[in-house]
Amino acid sequence: MADYIPFVNTDRDCEILKKYYKDPRIIRVSLETIDNIERKIPQNLPLWIDASIDGYQHRLATKWPKEKTKWGTRKQQLWNNLENLFKDYDGYQILANENLWIKTNLPKIQTFVNQVLDKCYSYNPIWITIPQLPLVNDGKRNKINKWLAEETNKWKRKNSFEIDLILPVIFTSTTQLTRKPIRDNKLQLVEDCYKRANADGIWIVDTTLVDQNRNEQFPKRYSKLIEFHESVIHFLSPKTIIAGPYWGINLVLWARGLCDYPAISLGTAYTYYFSCGVPSRGNVRLAIPPLRRWVVVSGLKSWLEKAIKKLSPIDPTFKDFEYLYNNFSTLSQKDPSIHQVAKFYKKWIEEIESLPPKGKALGLYQNLSSTYVLGKQLPNLPQSALPYCRGKTLEAGKVGEQLMLECL
Repeated sequence: MADYIPFVNTDRDCEILKKYYKDPRIIRVSLETIDNIERKIPQNLPLWIDASIDGYQHRLATKWPKEKTKWGTRKQQLWNNLENLFKDYDGYQILANENLWIKTNLPKIQTFVNQVLDKCYSYNPIWITIPQLPLVNDGKRNKINKWLAEETNKWKRKNSFEIDLILPVIFTSTTQLTRKPIRDNKLQLVEDCYKRANADGIWIVDTTLVDQNRNEQFPKRYSKLIEFHESVIHFLSPKTIIAGPYWGINLVLWARGLCDYPAISLGTAYTYYFSCGVPSRGNVRLAIPPLRRWVVVSGLKSWLEKAIKKLSPIDPTFKDFEYLYNNFSTLSQKDPSIHQVAKFYKKWIEEIESLPPKGKALGLYQNLSSTYVLGKQLPNLPQSALPYCRGKTLEAGKVGEQLMLECL
């Protein structure tokens, strides 16, 4: 079994899973989506069920108009998604209102946690995510997250379940990692909740880190994320650490031994979105295998033509660029593009996995340094292909460079 964990949410994810990712250690499915896709999940794969409690972020972080008629279609859908998932559980409204996070409501919170975890357990998983709200800077959620951790521990002990509990650490702003006082505060909270829950593992993800969209602050963000992982290992020594999903830094953490499993996406975005959100169509993207990055297809074909002219036909990467250019009209369609990215990403994982444990970080460094050197020979990518990038971040080898620097 391979050491990656696919996050499976949709019918298309199941299709990608069966075609390219047949040997994962475990797959992660949310309580929000499992009823829709359960029959399409291969029966031989162990399950990690996430309770989807992070979906309350939509209710807590959004300013809602007092009258529902003024909400608009998207806000109405956000409200309905959470309501439809949890409305049958007693006390489900408490987590949506900070004013209700008082000790007199603790029995209702306990009932809610028990019912949600019972539902998760009904799918016969080997892991369950501990109910937790995403982290915020002001610390208001510390108390409720500690309570949720304690109630989860009670639930497991009461039922004597043979199951691993995974503590989610879901960051919601860059400062939670880049500012040391805030990062230390979050580490202390994570340590407290981990012990209160008697957890077995930790899943760490920064929802603001979309590392296929480059920016000049990423080196600092990467290094601080790495520091957080190192601190978790030092202070807690968890049995299991999961990182991501991201595009590349999850693979760096894995190669360096700072996580046991890189979480990976199977859809159109290699990042993590809160449960109960409203899906968007998203841009069509393609992976550029020699550059270890992916980009929006807009304006890409003309860039590929220029790139090919810069390369010698005997260059090992020439055929990769030529293939993308010659098959662009097909590959730039939604479904073929998703398959193209998934196929490349699986191959990248296999390259790292084939290396001995002590050689993974160095091997990935060499892999990415080749990408960086190649990128120096090529023209900058067009702005339309990287709509959120500016300046030097449009350089073809920038992804390889910034990830490379964190490998060793």
